Amino acid sequence: MTTKRSEWEARVAEWEASGKTAADFAADKGYAPATLKWWASRLRREAAASKTPRVAMAKVERKPSHVVAASISVRVDIDGARIEVARGFDEELLRDVVRALRAAR
Repeated sequence: MTTKRSEWEARVAEWEASGKTAADFAADKGYAPATLKWWASRLRREAAASKTPRVAMAKVERKPSHVVAASISVRVDIDGARIEVARGFDEELLRDVVRALRAAR
């Protein structure tokens, strides 16, 4: 028999509200305390992930054409981080920076 996610959500909520240890709470319920803790952990991770802001659009500014070619030609602001890219930029470095920003969220 497969227990539905909604049942585990209810069990975890009831357990957390009880103030009991997982072992005490699950003692007469027919499931293992480890399973209860696993579901609680999974639900917390999923809730945290759903609160992580996703970037759908980014503001891009283009510098006026009279700016010297060696200076910044594009500026991108993403979630409070600013990336300034000059002509002839290192594409691999930009990929590393974007990857690091994604991992920090």
